[in-house]
Amino acid sequence: MIYLNPYYEAYSKGKIEIEQAVDNVVELYNQSKIDCGNVANDMIDNVFKFENVKDRLRVRVINFEANKEYLSNKPYEKVLDLAKILYIALDDTNMVGANAAIIIEDTVFESWGISKEDVFDIAWSNTMKALPQRIGRMSDILQDFCSDISLIKGYRESSDRLYVVSNSEATYGAGAILYKGVAENIANSLNSDIIILPCSVHETIILAETNPAVEKDYKELKAMVQYINEKELSRQNYLSNSVYRYSRELDKIEIVA
Repeated sequence: MIYLNPYYEAYSKGKIEIEQAVDNVVELYNQSKIDCGNVANDMIDNVFKFENVKDRLRVRVINFEANKEYLSNKPYEKVLDLAKILYIALDDTNMVGANAAIIIEDTVFESWGISKEDVFDIAWSNTMKALPQRIGRMSDILQDFCSDISLIKGYRESSDRLYVVSNSEATYGAGAILYKGVAENIANSLNSDIIILPCSVHETIILAETNPAVEKDYKELKAMVQYINEKELSRQNYLSNSVYRYSRELDKIEIVA
């Protein structure tokens, strides 16, 4: 899969002409078919040998309830109302992207003869190293996508208090909020427990519990999340309708609505 956001961003800022952007995408697509195909064939040939694939094992986070049938033939770990699934990364470069993957099914997993806990520990550690967290202010992200700052000036004050958490590829990065120390560090920097809103499988939105937008009304936040999921988000990008809270006292993320 090729993500077009960098090209749109460059075009909107006048850094690239539309014709050049199209040419670059076509060239990337043709190259990625070759590169991804070669790596995929190599991985498929060796997928039943754990030592050959363990360094490329990664984890994605998806909704548990919405994917029960999909999960029925795959190893997974349940976290809150989510599920961690395993995949083999075909490419860790920007050529093909973090979405190029072989999803691990039970037949492959069982052939390894390794405990599920050990496999997920290795894959989770790999994920944190290969796809480290990326945290930014919502206002900065809006500015990156909008060349005319006057268009977002009215939103800047409120968006300055919102943070977006993803991974370095901004792809299947919602799980980055679960990385060790990420929620804790954000909460400490804000000197507050934090509310976590599932934006999509790619990112989460963070705000301090002391933010006026919260006002302890978790049900209202949940209704907002659910509305966006139903009206704005495709099924494949859906993560959850839940509202989560990280408690500094408990050092734990819980569902609050």
